[in-house]
Amino acid sequence: MSGRAPVAAVASHECPGRGCKQRVGAGMLACRPHWYMIPRPLRAAVWAAWRDGVGAGSPEHTAAITAAIEALNAKLGGPASTVILTASQSDCFADMLADAISYREPSGQCNDCDEHPASLCWDHAADLDRTDTYLALARDLGIEVPR
Repeated sequence: MSGRAPVAAVASHECPGRGCKQRVGAGMLACRPHWYMIPRPLRAAVWAAWRDGVGAGSPEHTAAITAAIEALNAKLGGPASTVILTASQSDCFADMLADAISYREPSGQCNDCDEHPASLCWDHAADLDRTDTYLALARDLGIEVPR
């Protein structure tokens, strides 16, 4: 008989990385890409508390797993459907946002704007609100929008 404790009866579980649907073995915490996103000291703490399965479920192991998952998901950020853009996709997205902003910015003469006390009609006010939303999205994504 080996010194290893039996692995949990569950053969696999879903990776705890936000939005990840990858199934991983019961003896693993996360899929490979997400495991290596966890900071090295936290990975080491998970392994040290695991102790070849003997420590599974112990308070130390549970605390180490909890800290590792929280760090992973903090790094992933955003909702479960987070998408990471390549540089060229990011550039393309920046251009699309710039086009959308340019389309929404009022230009030329508008009789409704001229007649409104705030000098901005409801339609153009809504367009400017939309451009603010586009700019906030770009800022959240770390994308500089050419203007």
